[in-house]
Amino acid sequence: METKKENIVKIDLSDIESVADAIRDGITTVELLAEYLDADIVNDCLVLQGSPIFACDEGGESMEFSGETTPGDAAQEYVDDGDWVEDTQTRYFRVSTWRQGVSASGEIRDVNRRQNDILLEAQPPTSDECGDDHKWVAHYDIVGGIRDNPGVWYNGGGLTMTEVCTGCGMGRHIDTWADDGYGGYYTHEEYILDEFQDAIQDKDEDEHEDETEDEAA
Repeated sequence: METKKENIVKIDLSDIESVADAIRDGITTVELLAEYLDADIVNDCLVLQGSPIFACDEGGESMEFSGETTPGDAAQEYVDDGDWVEDTQTRYFRVSTWRQGVSASGEIRDVNRRQNDILLEAQPPTSDECGDDHKWVAHYDIVGGIRDNPGVWYNGGGLTMTEVCTGCGMGRHIDTWADDGYGGYYTHEEYILDEFQDAIQDKDEDEHEDETEDEAA
């Protein structure tokens, strides 16, 4: 056993592959290394201090982050660094994070695996009429519903709400009870450019005609 302790100094302790090889070759053990390095044993595996954290969503490629990164921050960075074509609607991600450890047999295994729920918030697109300064209202004549609360409907345990930008006719849809696909719910938001543009123009024309008739009277 003492020989194994003495041989620890010959191992590249910064490289998990070297540590795994040393354990497989009987040079040392998980327990001796944990004591020598003051390292953690998780799920019967040695986890080296400062070991990187990995993140990946379903069907995606994993990314590696610094060992100082928390699982939540790694998951958020994984989503933020993604090349998403559209951000006009909320995107829901379930991102797995984990570290790697070495088992008593010298096998490298994933440990500390957890699921992180991350939302990528929707952003309204820029329009020619309003730029980024949209004016959201819920006109009963355009979005429907009931006059006292236009554009609002019950949806399971939540509500769906529809609003329109009076400047450009963009639609905004909010669902407070959207299915996340994993048995839970979240608030989903979506913007649709020019969705109500014709309705806004028709309303403006009707209001202009009413004003003209009032002036003539």
